[in-house]
Amino acid sequence: MRLLRSQVEMGMPAYLYLIFGPVDDLQVDYIAPDGKPGSHRVSAVAIGDMYALQGARALPRPDRKAGARIHRDLGDGVFYLQPGPFSATESERGEGGDAYAIEPFRAFVSEAFAAMAESGAQDLIIDLRDNGGGDASFSDLIIARLVDAPYRYASRYEVRAGSNTKAVWADRPRDPDTIAGRLAAAVADAEEGELVSIELPETQPIADNAFGGRVWVLVNRHSYSNAAVIAALMQDLGIATIMGEETADVPTTYGAVESFSLSHSGASIVYPKAYMVRPSGSEGARGVVPEFVIAPNPVGQSKDLMLETAVTQVLLSR
Repeated sequence: MRLLRSQVEMGMPAYLYLIFGPVDDLQVDYIAPDGKPGSHRVSAVAIGDMYALQGARALPRPDRKAGARIHRDLGDGVFYLQPGPFSATESERGEGGDAYAIEPFRAFVSEAFAAMAESGAQDLIIDLRDNGGGDASFSDLIIARLVDAPYRYASRYEVRAGSNTKAVWADRPRDPDTIAGRLAAAVADAEEGELVSIELPETQPIADNAFGGRVWVLVNRHSYSNAAVIAALMQDLGIATIMGEETADVPTTYGAVESFSLSHSGASIVYPKAYMVRPSGSEGARGVVPEFVIAPNPVGQSKDLMLETAVTQVLLSR
């Protein structure tokens, strides 16, 4: 339910129209900051008018774009890293539109860790708030610089070898040193519909400007998919303290999606083929729970109070 609510809040006006249809107004019941319940009727407007109102009465908010790749020295021995999506951005995909074009991200991470080493930082804050996730091959470039021993992305990784999945992976290379290669071999050799377990290869530490200080990971309810998974990974490996708001998405989850089209309607169906269990082995249906809880930024606040609180906690804990 928490995941559903977090998803719904991002597109509330469209969902309200789908539920209620065209209406003149809606009654909104709420609980005020002082805990008292209230009710207010809101007039319905066309979506173009809604955007115009938002532009004319824009609320103050932090000058922060979650999809940007940012690294900077915050001073006092604290370094900040916002990796952005764990996939190629539109500008990084080139003419082929490859979402897995990893070289620009690799260059960004190398630059960030070199700058951090030069700064002499004692603490690193990794900001995963509002991060939609992506692929482990991207996030491993960061985590592998924070560990001193090999690690596995999940404690258990299972795949259902359905007919579509077998067809998609039939011609993939069977490289035993990569998860894709092991997946291709396991799916090809399995009976149709069989559930197969795949041993994930170990990810080796990266020595290039590796960071040996304290690591803090900032999350919120909109840290989804791989962002939630790697926050749990760092928590389970004992290499990071999680701060912020419990994630709505769960780190023991279904993922690694494939798709197929329905024969009559042509509609595209996207489905997860894999089940991944976080390194701790916990299969509980709960998000990543922070060790240090920070409330979400208040509506209408221009300062990034979540980040300011995180920095204060880092400095106080020394």
